[in-house]
Amino acid sequence: MASAQEAEVQEEEIIYFEEEEKESKNALANVFKRRHNGYILMQSSFNVNNGPGFAQGSNFSINQLRVQLTGEILPGLEYDVRQRLNSNSVAEEIDNTSLATDWAYLTYTFKNNVFITFGKQWAAYGGYEFDATPTDIYEYSQILNWKEAFLTGVNVGYRWQAQEVNFQVTNAHTESIESFYGELPEDFIAAENPMNYAFNWNGDLLKGLFSTRWSYAVTNEGKEEYTKYLALGTKFNQPKWQITVDYHNSKEDIDRTGFATSIVRDMNDGEHAALRDTHYKSTLAKIDVQPHKGWNLFYQYSHEDVFAHDTSLGENAGWLETANRHYFGVEYQPFEEQPLKLFCTYWSNTEKYNDYFETSQINNNRMMIGFQYKWQFY
Repeated sequence: MASAQEAEVQEEEIIYFEEEEKESKNALANVFKRRHNGYILMQSSFNVNNGPGFAQGSNFSINQLRVQLTGEILPGLEYDVRQRLNSNSVAEEIDNTSLATDWAYLTYTFKNNVFITFGKQWAAYGGYEFDATPTDIYEYSQILNWKEAFLTGVNVGYRWQAQEVNFQVTNAHTESIESFYGELPEDFIAAENPMNYAFNWNGDLLKGLFSTRWSYAVTNEGKEEYTKYLALGTKFNQPKWQITVDYHNSKEDIDRTGFATSIVRDMNDGEHAALRDTHYKSTLAKIDVQPHKGWNLFYQYSHEDVFAHDTSLGENAGWLETANRHYFGVEYQPFEEQPLKLFCTYWSNTEKYNDYFETSQINNNRMMIGFQYKWQFY
């Protein structure tokens, strides 16, 4: 029979091993938390709308709702998945992912700072508006509202100091050419392997005084028919204010952006072949000012022109539309340690059309009061 002293020693050993096991589990949990993260990204607002294009005069809305999972599987091998919770979840024909899947990819980084990304990913286009997290954008410019932002393929990149370059090859679309364009010109011959090729430079110059998001992309849509898209985003950084300028220029043998075709179809009861020889030009300038800790004031102006030289438009070919947009906003982050941001914004839009269209000018505006939040749930 064990003595009282032996029993006490055994009990101490049990307690010791239980505490050791608990510490081991906590250590594993901390390692998991460091290597794997989950986020909910949300933007919600009350909107006061005025002018055509809105479903009703005022409304509450969940503008952005996404879940994101990131982490490191092995040293150098990382994953990133982001899914919209308020979007269409039907799988597309080409890449078998839905529009709700922003991205789902693996990245492996070699010791020489070369990295390879494979899967559905953010298209390697330039511009700071395009590069921003969607919850930080309250209203996209016209050209970006129509751009396919997420495509499936492979990206090879290289980082050194504060610079990064990327070369990306992806599917041209998530769906088939026929589904994407709808009615096509009778003589259009689809490319056998429609692909999008993009070169991107994310730079940091003069110790962060200037930074860049520049890109040039070529998409093979049809036989000898291409889209050539230049996007230049440049930012001037100061401690309490920043100026951003984005420039987009997209020349399209077949209307990849799709806005020009859309407004022409609206004039023809939805019946018109996708336009040829379209051209989009967009310039956006934004200034952000931080007058006090936690506060940000911004003003943004964009000017965009749409051209279509398709022969089917006859004498109306050429300039189709110009959009001028003004954007004012106030943002406030009440808690330094929490990524909660309150905002109030006012957006004004004027669109002018050529004589081909029934309406020569459209004016609309919107006021938004709401919040955005990035909640880390593990």
